[in-house]
Amino acid sequence: MYGWRTRNPIVWAANAKICEKVTPSLLGDAQDQALQAACVEMCSALYPGKSLEVPSMIMRGAYGHIKHQRQAYHGTASRVDAAMSRIIPDSADALFSVGVARI
Repeated sequence: MYGWRTRNPIVWAANAKICEKVTPSLLGDAQDQALQAACVEMCSALYPGKSLEVPSMIMRGAYGHIKHQRQAYHGTASRVDAAMSRIIPDSADALFSVGVARI
């Protein structure tokens, strides 16, 4: 298992690319219940006391101290950016994702 927290579409797309499957899926794939459970477990271990909204895997206020600078993205990152803009419009929020890394 491989996990990461971000709101940057390029970071999310790059990490998802090295995984066979990932949750939350921002590209329309079916959600995997086992990965969702792993996501909750990993997030609580790495960020004790920080809540995670399930099944969207949103961490509210994770980046309250910084401001995300919007920019133009291309390719997969563009699709990920569109999904992130819908799911987490507040730049202080982040997605916590878990994937099964390719070996």
